[in-house]
Amino acid sequence: MRLQAGESGGLWRWAKKKMSKGGRAGDGPTAREIGPLSPRGGEFVSSFGTDKDRACSGSSRCPLGHGSVGVDPYPGYVHGRCPSICKYGCQPKKRLGAGETPRQTLIREAVEYQELYHREAGSTPKVKEARIAQVLAEIQTKGTYDLTFDELQHGARVAWRNAPKCSNRGHWSELVLLDYRAAATNGEMFKCCLEYLETAIRTRATVPYIAAFRPARPGSLLGPRIWNGQLHKFCAYMTDEGRVMGDPAELAFTEFLETGLGWKAPKKRGEFDIQPLVLQMDPREPPEVFEIPPSYVEVVNIQHPENEGFQALGLKWVAIPFVSDIELSVGGITFTAAPFNGWFADTEIVRDLADEGRYNKLPAIAEAFGLDTKTNGSMWRDGAMYELCRAVFHSFGEAKVGLIDHHTLLQNFYEWYHTELATRGYSPGNWKWIISPMSSSTSPCYLGLNKMIEYTLKPAYTRAPGWVKYCGWLNKPLRGDRQVVNLFANWALIRVLGRMKGKVNALRPSLAILYASVSGNTRRYAHRMKQMLKDFMTVELVNMADFDPKRQGLESALAWVFMTSTYGCGALPQAAKPLLSWLSEKASQEKMHEKPFTVIGFGDTSYPRFCAAADSVMALVMQRGGRNIVPLAKADAISGEEDTFLTWVKQVVQWYMSNTKVSHTAIKELLPYAMDDDVIVLKAPHVPFRVVKWVQTADNAPEPVPRANMTAGRWKRHRAKVVDTTEVSGHGDTARSTNLIKLDISQFEFLKYSAGDYVQIFPRSKRSPELLEFANNLGIDDLDGVFDIECLDGSPPKFPVPIKFVTALTEHLDVHAKITAEVLQTLSCLSGLGDKSGGEDCLLLQELATDPEMAAKWLAESHARWIDLFECFPSLVGNLPIAACFHLLPIMRPRAYSVASSHRFLEGREVHCLVQRLHYTLPNARERSGLCSNYVGDTAIGDTVAFNLNNAPHFRLPINPEAPILMVGAGTGVAPFRGFIQERAYLKRYGPLGPAILIHGCRSRGELVFEQELNDGLDSGVLTDFYVAYSREFGLPKAHVQDIILANQGRLRVYLQNHAANVYLCGSVKLSIAVTEALQQVMDKPAFARMVEDGRYHEDVFSVDGNI
Repeated sequence: MRLQAGESGGLWRWAKKKMSKGGRAGDGPTAREIGPLSPRGGEFVSSFGTDKDRACSGSSRCPLGHGSVGVDPYPGYVHGRCPSICKYGCQPKKRLGAGETPRQTLIREAVEYQELYHREAGSTPKVKEARIAQVLAEIQTKGTYDLTFDELQHGARVAWRNAPKCSNRGHWSELVLLDYRAAATNGEMFKCCLEYLETAIRTRATVPYIAAFRPARPGSLLGPRIWNGQLHKFCAYMTDEGRVMGDPAELAFTEFLETGLGWKAPKKRGEFDIQPLVLQMDPREPPEVFEIPPSYVEVVNIQHPENEGFQALGLKWVAIPFVSDIELSVGGITFTAAPFNGWFADTEIVRDLADEGRYNKLPAIAEAFGLDTKTNGSMWRDGAMYELCRAVFHSFGEAKVGLIDHHTLLQNFYEWYHTELATRGYSPGNWKWIISPMSSSTSPCYLGLNKMIEYTLKPAYTRAPGWVKYCGWLNKPLRGDRQVVNLFANWALIRVLGRMKGKVNALRPSLAILYASVSGNTRRYAHRMKQMLKDFMTVELVNMADFDPKRQGLESALAWVFMTSTYGCGALPQAAKPLLSWLSEKASQEKMHEKPFTVIGFGDTSYPRFCAAADSVMALVMQRGGRNIVPLAKADAISGEEDTFLTWVKQVVQWYMSNTKVSHTAIKELLPYAMDDDVIVLKAPHVPFRVVKWVQTADNAPEPVPRANMTAGRWKRHRAKVVDTTEVSGHGDTARSTNLIKLDISQFEFLKYSAGDYVQIFPRSKRSPELLEFANNLGIDDLDGVFDIECLDGSPPKFPVPIKFVTALTEHLDVHAKITAEVLQTLSCLSGLGDKSGGEDCLLLQELATDPEMAAKWLAESHARWIDLFECFPSLVGNLPIAACFHLLPIMRPRAYSVASSHRFLEGREVHCLVQRLHYTLPNARERSGLCSNYVGDTAIGDTVAFNLNNAPHFRLPINPEAPILMVGAGTGVAPFRGFIQERAYLKRYGPLGPAILIHGCRSRGELVFEQELNDGLDSGVLTDFYVAYSREFGLPKAHVQDIILANQGRLRVYLQNHAANVYLCGSVKLSIAVTEALQQVMDKPAFARMVEDGRYHEDVFSVDGNI
């Protein structure tokens, strides 16, 4: 059979006819089915192979549609001589493509991929045929073809799905493509790499990305090259003592950088110096070396949660793995430069720091923990590796960077792998790479996956030749040996891809549970809820990824229950997309009208926009006409997640009982906790400890009382001395007095912060007459007395003991905290004895405990605090045991203030915060003062302050220093911007800066803070413009920051139209609303919405109550 060169349509008709004999899409013509292009006039010659040939190459006779299957560059771990890869007998072909010309291979792989892509995209046969005809025409005309954006992104995702050595493939469908195929020079390639780094770092390792540069010409490696193994790698140097300083795995490449490319290493060399990038857009031109600016590098300092000596080791690691020594093959097109990132597994970093061929830090870690390294029998290596793993996991959590533990990783891979086999019928795998190097046998994967088969499926990732071969290939682009790339393990858990199926019992009303999970936690709670309810109701469990509104269980369900986690910076998980798409259609309004539903969100209050995805689901369903049956619940992973979940389930069950005829008795037997009566049953508090007097020594002197444990309680504490305190506005202890406090943190080498982060201050209550009276009413005669706690149930005490009463009541227990309704219910069980008010307060307490509405009103009007307790309820005097009071009193929580300094600008010596004294009058005419603000305002130089640092990754300067920024703040909201200005002064040493505008609002000139520093910033170019809005300055018209924005909208619009521009707002909720409305006028609403969606609009919004 012969086709002329221009007859691409005929070529497609012939190919379609051949493929139609086998059945399913995704099958393509094999190596033998499309013959070579003859040199005679461009004719196309074809030949046919046998059925055996087609079966061995995974051709059209296999209905699974996985295309051609090869062994090369595998096998890595294959059982049997001719292992089958699917139930239809397909086997990997040892020499797939042997005898083919590059154009034949291109045609075969292009057609196979188009079949696969259009099958999975759900395209019509007409669309598929037209596209394949277009591809073949391009190949006939120019010898190659261009993949569309969607084709390339899907190909990159499928390549991840096909990677045998990767244990995190469950997130393959979430990979995001950054298309840089238009880059033409080394400089443009470097700029794209920086943009890619900025995009990935901004998400804090919650989104996987791949950056694709232009592909190589088919049949050659004339494509872009990234010589580095990863975009972020540490250097290595040989010292005069013959010791390697840095990462030994990078010693050869570092020496090549210096001797071969002329790179100059830093004068002050360290173990963790970032390598420059070596980029080569055109292999016929020499490569170039590019230094990565510090702002494009994110490093996590490795700290141990308990061992302070561990910090002295100075360990750190890059936050995100940017793998760059891979090639991506999609549809016969090879992308020789395609760096990608996921997120680390803990064991990857542990091995990098522990392996003898790498940093070899286990001996030093063992010494820090006092382990015996002289004998193997002490298991010191195991102990040191365990502690290192704990430190890595703790440090990434503190830095708010994504990381996954190896147990969860294997557990979820195991589920995904079997789901994949059930769904597609095949999935390659390499046992040796999948299994974790730590605790291997504790996972079912250890034995359950040891018969996995490894083979090559296209699209595929393969290892690039590498810098050593590039050195010899500068003018000879040859193809070298490859091996499959090991993709880095994910931080997030893999969601279940299979559809949850079950029979519907028509005799019982049903409940539909729709869940969307990122880490797997929400999915587990959804399964748990089904197990709890399945015995007395029919439960339809649906992954939102598999949402189908016509599904029988959904249509017949009495109510829909939505359970969702939050993805990234407040977005819904990727699994929720099918549901969101349906809710945006008009057809959903009819189905959802008056449909009973409820929502619970799972999240973490340490992250911004807590459970924002649950808020979104609630709003969307309400817009479509749904009827909410149970209030929105938000479960906090840090505290009370279990209680919130059980309380919410109880409410759901109670609604179900009230709307069905199911026996309440039967439900009570199965779910007793959900069947409490409406009547509140008051119970005396269970106190898990008792207070005992401190035992003195023989000479009648008290034992030394230790200071507070640094890690006691929920919040970690450090202690630093005040090196300076300056009143920058106001006078004395007045309500408008504002102080700049500087703490010396030079002794904490492991403590690092970024401009925009928070410093948490632990306040101390004053030793006041009020406190003395409170203690006397508790029966504490001597505040300086020392006491101990004897735990009755083995639980640890709330604060370190032994301790003085005054220390416990001023530093660890918050006697100024507001009393809650739950506390009133508990205290009502203790009153009645020793009544000193004729029983009136005792009766009031009983009424408040049993009437929630009355309690809420009384608490709102009285503003009662714990220190006011005995004044409100005198009958409690002498009847509230010390242990019960200490058990009920809340722990003193830290107050967060924006960092007003830059760690790098101050070289890690200090951290600054700006605090305004708070004084206010209650509606009942009582005067109150802010506990923490006045404590900080009263500190003097030399005083010790308990503090901690907390990351705020949502409020950071752009990674690109040249990006325009607009800063808007009122009052003390200027604090983080002082840190930004200092950080920009530091960055100015390394290159140019983009424009920076500050708009600050205050009452009068007397409250304008940092005026001289801001003017210096203008003079040095660190600050471009500085505007002040005075709201109460005599002789000036009243103005707010939003007025300044609108008055200068023409100038601001020029900056904000830049696609890299970022806006920062720090202030009250009221300020946020006003500024948002002003910016929408300046930019127009769609442009502002895009800025928010891109993560370039940052808010640090606070309320007064938060820091009282």
